[in-house]
Amino acid sequence: MRLRIVPMTETVDTSSKSVIRSEDNNLRFDIPWDMVNIVGFRWHDSLRVIRDDHKLLLSVLPLHRPELYEHQTPIKFEKRSGWKKSKVLYREVDNVYTLIDKEFIPQFSEGDEVEFIYRKETESEERHVEVKHPNCSS
Repeated sequence: MRLRIVPMTETVDTSSKSVIRSEDNNLRFDIPWDMVNIVGFRWHDSLRVIRDDHKLLLSVLPLHRPELYEHQTPIKFEKRSGWKKSKVLYREVDNVYTLIDKEFIPQFSEGDEVEFIYRKETESEERHVEVKHPNCSS
C-alpha cells in the first residue's frame, strides 16, 4: 500500500471546533489537522499545555508565561480516515491528539465543545493554538 501524503498549504483555518472525549483518567483533545502542521506538533513527542482560566495554550516552544500553570503532555497519533486501533501509523499524515490529566484542567469536562484558535507568531510570542472553553467570555 502506497502512503498518500496530504499537501500542507500556507494557510490554516483560524478556528475549528471539537468535542472533548474521555480516555482513561484523561481528557482527549483532537487537534485540527492543519493546525498540527503549521504549529509543528507533528514533529515532536510532547507539547506544552498552559492553563489560563477557561482556555489552554498549546505549543511546542516556550510561551514565556511564568504566572500560568504549564504541563507537558504526550503527542499521540491515530490513523487518518481509517481503523482507530491501527498500529500502522505515519507521523507525516495521521491525526494528532493529546491526553491531558483531568486534574490539571478541572474547568474542562468530557462532552464540552471547545474551539481551537490558531495564534500567529508575534514579536513577543511564538505561534501556538488556543483552546477556548465554551464558558470563555473573551
